[in-house]
Amino acid sequence: RSFMATTSTLLFCAAILNANLPIRPKPLIPIFVFISNFISMLCQDYTYERFKNIHVLWSVRIKEEILAFDEFLKSLPIHYIPIVTRDERWDGETNRISNLIKDGIIIKDGTPETDKIMLCGNMEFNIEIRDEMISRGWIEGSNRQQGSFLLEKAFVG
Repeated sequence: RSFMATTSTLLFCAAILNANLPIRPKPLIPIFVFISNFISMLCQDYTYERFKNIHVLWSVRIKEEILAFDEFLKSLPIHYIPIVTRDERWDGETNRISNLIKDGIIIKDGTPETDKIMLCGNMEFNIEIRDEMISRGWIEGSNRQQGSFLLEKAFVG
């Protein structure tokens, strides 16, 4: 079930992109709980020039929430996995992103040396995934320090 035959990357946003990620072709995997932050990045040629593989995981509670950008994301040259966690009507992926990471289904072969991960979610999600990634040797990036993963914190409190 692993979708990552090659290494992967997740990004924060355009403002931090330049400060925290190397300027050489890398795979890209945005893992989103809040997708709107990244739609503009996915519309920029620059994103596709900079990253050789783009994977997007987007998790919502009910089917109607995923439909907002589902067709658009399916039309892009990315590997897109929509996830609906609390709706029995959904036939696709239903596992939480944190479980997919912990179970080795995603980021299985990723390494902090070659991949970059961007996460965006509620505070509980961000802390859970941050702690998991740190335990695996990944480093959280910031404006002051280049890292192997970034957390979008603008919408949490």
